[in-house]
Amino acid sequence: QRLELAAEKRQEDYARKEEKLRDELDTKMNGVNGSNIRLKEELRRAENALKEALVKHDGQIKDINQKKMDELDQINARVRSTISKKDETIVALQHQVQAAEQRVTQFEDLLSRQRQ
Repeated sequence: QRLELAAEKRQEDYARKEEKLRDELDTKMNGVNGSNIRLKEELRRAENALKEALVKHDGQIKDINQKKMDELDQINARVRSTISKKDETIVALQHQVQAAEQRVTQFEDLLSRQRQ
């Protein structure tokens, strides 16, 4: 009978220890689950912040590229205008040279006639 009582007492002790260990394990698991939830939420917020930053930077890059293209278009227009003015000046100078050559020819003819 003593052995039975001792065996029952051991079983009760084991049952209490088992229950205590289960409670501790449940408490730790709840803590771990809570930490996982918080970490997942932090990760989600960080991912959203990253996406927003990428969108913002993409927009900034597009704006900068557009400004550079506008600047290049303006420079291109100024270069074309300068080349056009240069071409007009060359044509005008060619006309002046032709007119001067004609006058030289006329003066040479006149000089030749006067010598005769």
